[in-house]
Amino acid sequence: MPVLGPVAAYLPTPRNPQGRLNVDVLQRLTTRATRHGAHSIAVLGSVGGAPYMPRAMRKKTIQAAAEVTTDTNTPLIAGIGALNTAEVLANLEDAYHAGATAALLQPMAYHPLLDTEIHTLYATITDITPIPIWIYNNPRTTQHHFSALQLADLAHLPNIGGFKDRAANPSDITHRINLITRHTTHTTLDFGFSGEDKGADILLNNAHTWHSALAGIMPELTHEIAGAAMAGRDDESAAEYARSLQKALTPLTVIFGQYGGIRTVHAIAEHRGMDLGELPSPLGPMPSAAQGLLSVALRSLERAHESLTLRAQTAETNAVPREGGRRAGRNVNTAKEPTRASTSEYVPRRAR
Repeated sequence: MPVLGPVAAYLPTPRNPQGRLNVDVLQRLTTRATRHGAHSIAVLGSVGGAPYMPRAMRKKTIQAAAEVTTDTNTPLIAGIGALNTAEVLANLEDAYHAGATAALLQPMAYHPLLDTEIHTLYATITDITPIPIWIYNNPRTTQHHFSALQLADLAHLPNIGGFKDRAANPSDITHRINLITRHTTHTTLDFGFSGEDKGADILLNNAHTWHSALAGIMPELTHEIAGAAMAGRDDESAAEYARSLQKALTPLTVIFGQYGGIRTVHAIAEHRGMDLGELPSPLGPMPSAAQGLLSVALRSLERAHESLTLRAQTAETNAVPREGGRRAGRNVNTAKEPTRASTSEYVPRRAR
């Protein structure tokens, strides 16, 4: 089973003026995410707008990302959800041949699915899949909320790699992990959660992976949160830094919640000078007033980030005892930063 690592970066799908996939931009986004700390790459998720894409474009998107992730040995997970099982099977076949190392499946439906129908869907797919399947609990989009017991039941199926789950709060994260663990003998499940407002909490509460759309467009920041959170499992000062940085994201995550990830990510990209093209019609950009709020939120985040960084560096410097007139221990300005293989250390960085 592939290990997705602490941060799975969900990429938007850039389009050229004709509405087709912009391969160059997608590959630049993929490269940037992996270089700045993403442990795995995800395409064709909600922020990627997969349901708005024809089959050929979906396959080309996976192929373009795979050209980058194969060179860096980075896991690539691709969304395969569709309204009917035949299309899911076709998407799975395309994902495998295009180079995905795992597939993400949510129960998409126009008519709400019964629990028995959802079980049949996953049983059909996992019985024949050549790559492991991650179960996607996305109640806002699918109108179906997986209970922890339902996920535990599905975990008994073959070839289930893990979950991209949702939780209401930090204690719910722990509760869902523990409940699923108690009701399944599967010992290699990858427990992952999404939520741009919960990255630090997800990792501090012992989940394996933070599935993040923000990591696809601001990977430096999410890597820093993840590194601090992983270190924070054994170091309370690192945990506090992770929580504080997560709290600084609040104005931005409110916009995510109000206008949706796909619109917000495109607006952030434009603000940062990246051209992702237009969203697929009938989707459109965020209203101009909301874009103004986004600019304010990003400036606020930058100021908060810089303040937290300086405070953390000052506290660490002051905490190091002097030896022979020189400060002993780690220099926070030259200490090794977390790598993709490990995020057990963290180094606060000045906002750019």
